[in-house]
Amino acid sequence: MQLFRNGYDIVTVGINLTEIKTTEDLKKINMSKPTVFTYGSFKKLDAQQIDFLYEAHCFGARLIVGLINDNWASFTERLAILLANKYVDYVVELNSDDSLPDVLKALSVDILVFGSDQVCPAGLEAHVGEVKKIELLKDVNSLVQKLRHINANYGLPKKGK
Repeated sequence: MQLFRNGYDIVTVGINLTEIKTTEDLKKINMSKPTVFTYGSFKKLDAQQIDFLYEAHCFGARLIVGLINDNWASFTERLAILLANKYVDYVVELNSDDSLPDVLKALSVDILVFGSDQVCPAGLEAHVGEVKKIELLKDVNSLVQKLRHINANYGLPKKGK
């Protein structure tokens, strides 16, 4: 297990993230609240998954993605792609021997997020504050419309104002 940071984050300044190897080590980091967590293999990062990460990020102060290291696809490549996404604050490498309930407790996860096509494994909800589902986009045009709406309402100030 290892924790990776996306860019400069004040929470982990001065912490050597390469020393994070166990769930006990994860407990040393005081994450901003609410902390949102999702996990998967992220073998293909398409528009639907980008929107999913955006929606998940909107639920809290931090989005931590558990990236399953299943040796099926390049972990390093998938890690780099996730860390390049501005909605992802941290990525935790999940190996087959990592206990997901222990990781959730160590990170003090408030919100566990799944896509509408996923089912929360039995017992996981006991280790988080709440479980939320995100309706997945049906097509790329929906994402483009959503991004235009976000930009129009929360983007740069209009000229003359």
